[in-house]
This record gives sequence, C-alpha cells and structure tokens, in this order.
Amino acid sequence: MFARVLFPTDFSAYADSVLACLPDLKSVGLHEVVLLSVIRPSDVPMPETINRESLEYWRWSLEEKLNVAKMALEGKGLRALTRVEYGNPVEQIVQIAECMTSDEMGQKERRAKLTLRNNQVRRLISSQ
Repeated sequence: MFARVLFPTDFSAYADSVLACLPDLKSVGLHEVVLLSVIRPSDVPMPETINRESLEYWRWSLEEKLNVAKMALEGKGLRALTRVEYGNPVEQIVQIAECMTSDEMGQKERRAKLTLRNNQVRRLISSQ
C-alpha cells in the first residue's frame, strides 16, 4: 500500500499511542517512517529576540525524543529518519510532505525509465 510515511509528533500521549501502532503497518508494506517535530515560533521567540541558546536547547531536546522513538521503531524492523524544523507546524508538515511526494515520484519515474531501458536492451539482444 505505502512504504513511507511522515509522522509529525508533539510527543503528546495521543501521538505516542499512534506511534506505538506504526509497526503494525509493516503488514501492509510500511518500511520507513520520517519522524518530524516542529519548533513553533511561540516556543522560542524569534526573530524579535534572537535567543539561539534557547532554540538550540529546544532542538537538542526534540532530537533526543525523536531518537528514542527512532530506536523503538528500528527495534520493530522499520527504518526511521528524524527531522526537527522551526516554523509554523502546518506549513512545515505540508512542505516536507510535498518534498517526500516529489522524491517518491522522482524515484518511480527513474525506476520506470530503467525498466524501459532494460526492456529495450532485452529486445535488442533477442533480435540479434
């Protein structure tokens, strides 16, 4: 069905419950999970008061939490990637999802071209 999903999380109890269900999706083809956490501008006021230390603390804290989730998923046989972004959560989620979709479309297109080339080579060889 699908091999890769984007899982935005705020580490709430609800998100953790859904995260725990992801390994069950292996049975329908899930192989990879992209774990995403977004630092909202209201969490770390910027650019009005540039507080790099506070931003780095938030980033480090979220990366640690994402790594724990990543290890749990990998322990269940899934590949997991992590991302921490800064900005409006909705905009960040949509942007990353669009990139993932275009990456997958590009991969499918490359596979289709390779299959076409392989078929052309086979026809050429069999005609000789």
